[in-house]
Amino acid sequence: TDKLRFVRWKRTVKMAEEVTHILEQRGVSAQQTIGVAPKLALPIIEESSLEDDPDIQKLWNHLLANAMDPNFNDEIRYGFIDMIKGITGIEAKIIDGFYASLKKSGNTEPLESLYEYSIKKEQLISNLSISSDQYVLAANNLMRMQLIGPAVLTGGISMGSEPVTIYKGIDAIVLTPLGVKFVEACIR
Repeated sequence: TDKLRFVRWKRTVKMAEEVTHILEQRGVSAQQTIGVAPKLALPIIEESSLEDDPDIQKLWNHLLANAMDPNFNDEIRYGFIDMIKGITGIEAKIIDGFYASLKKSGNTEPLESLYEYSIKKEQLISNLSISSDQYVLAANNLMRMQLIGPAVLTGGISMGSEPVTIYKGIDAIVLTPLGVKFVEACIR
């Protein structure tokens, strides 16, 4: 147990250094930071000290840095802690890559417009150099957490007063409003 305590202590020190670095890059000094409620701070620090994946460790660092940043205007949701605990590095790359593509297209506001922008399975597999199996597992987990959703395409054909829709499952996905806020709080 001593070795485990030492490893956790080292990870906590490294987290403190990286959070400080993130805030300094934003021009936020230690005196300008805001206090984080223990309800958020303690689980973030505890869970980050258990994490050995550097990609997931970055999520913890950004979440804590955003919680401390007086210029961060979005809400830091307690549920983000469980979401970080439930995703892998590949899944974080999928939603971050999707977010970057969405930002380039200018389709992030209003949040309702997110459902109009979808990415195909093949694009993500190619862009991230992952296997089809990795994508399938990642997409299903991200859908479980409602960070992404299936694309639903509507055509010009209608049956009665309702247009015909095509549910794409994981073959084409959309980033949900919750997914956008998660990326902004934990990745960006």
